[in-house]
Amino acid sequence: RNTLWTAADEPNAEQGIEITHPFHPLRGQRFEFLHLERARGEPWVVLRGKERVFKLPLAWTNAGPVDPFVLQSAGRSFFRPIDLVALVELVRELTRREV
Repeated sequence: RNTLWTAADEPNAEQGIEITHPFHPLRGQRFEFLHLERARGEPWVVLRGKERVFKLPLAWTNAGPVDPFVLQSAGRSFFRPIDLVALVELVRELTRREV
């Protein structure tokens, strides 16, 4: 049993879960919800498509919490500040490896 949702909030297989991440190729499509996992320090949903089972970060779906920055930016910003900070850290790490 997952502890991230109450029984009333937990998505059901009939409703499905919609992918909402703006750059995901399956954005706008609904998939059968199988269960919730925790990986890499964040919740992930396990979904069933027509041909396979796959998982995505919960935040990339309509079942995840709404990011306050995304709500406030109302589509005017392609990147969240936290993602830009993570990108800077990744570039720094890759630059250190090349030296």
